[in-house]
Amino acid sequence: MSSSPSEVFRELRRISAQLGHDPDLVQGAGGNTSIKQDGLLWIKGSGRWLAEAETKECFVPLDLQRLLDALEAGHEDPAGLALRDDLCPEGLRPSVETTLHAVLPQACVLHVHSVSAIAWAVHPEGRAHLEARLGELPWHWIPYVRPGSPLTAEVSRALARAPADILVLANHGLVVAGESPPAALDLLQEVERRIQIQPRPFPHADIERLERLAEGRPYRLPRDPRCHAPALDPDTRRLVAGGTLYPDHLVFLGSGVRLIEEDALAAEESAPLLLARDRGILLHESLSPTAEAMALCLALVGQRLHGDAQPRYLQPEEEEALLNWDAEAYRKRLNA
Repeated sequence: MSSSPSEVFRELRRISAQLGHDPDLVQGAGGNTSIKQDGLLWIKGSGRWLAEAETKECFVPLDLQRLLDALEAGHEDPAGLALRDDLCPEGLRPSVETTLHAVLPQACVLHVHSVSAIAWAVHPEGRAHLEARLGELPWHWIPYVRPGSPLTAEVSRALARAPADILVLANHGLVVAGESPPAALDLLQEVERRIQIQPRPFPHADIERLERLAEGRPYRLPRDPRCHAPALDPDTRRLVAGGTLYPDHLVFLGSGVRLIEEDALAAEESAPLLLARDRGILLHESLSPTAEAMALCLALVGQRLHGDAQPRYLQPEEEEALLNWDAEAYRKRLNA
């Protein structure tokens, strides 16, 4: 017996919350999920946390056919045109990835920022490594383009060549799709099993020296001790200090990371995140919870980067395109 629409939506909310509570898959307001039913696309609202999917209004409804028609016609804001204002919770806007979810034909789409997937997605030979691991599964490697309409266009071209249930987005993350939320979750778990990378261990942070370093300055220790890994493991430190690896780092933490060598902070220091070599990290006191979640993401990704391969970092023009994008500015304001 098939599930009712309300049961399917409850499944989506439950699975979304499950994903949102797993920092190996989703960090802060990152990631998005959706379901297509009764002519509507319900997708996580921009800036909402998947972890809160069962306790808050998180999903935005759009007229699916109108969305696809507007996308085909090249409308500058297809999601805005297709938004069902009469059903939309007040104050919510569709995810910046709405059109990506729309062009995938499957009923349920799960987009996560899996730390193992990101580690492969920035590897210079990541596509070849994943071919060996994903094998017979129907998947595409999507070269990096800016999220939003450019990414949707790239995905549409890939799907025109061959259908797929899995997309690995270079320098970005992972998308899986299925005919129901449980089917999509099962596939996600299978992909994660195949691509999993064990994190490198790292020593304990020097909390006492970090506290002295931050004394009298607008900096604090992270709440999760795993955040310290990039400062304490030489391979992780070298790899994450080389540039910006993926969009959410840039949006919430700025470009790259700031590595400090001395035992004192300059009075004018204002970087969001500081790596104190062999001591640990400090976060600016102004950082939002989402930004702190991105500091943890950086550590979890960094521990999985391959020490013998230089990652592909976002290029200056790619960073500029993200920073000047209104949709990302809006998402950052929601999580300030």
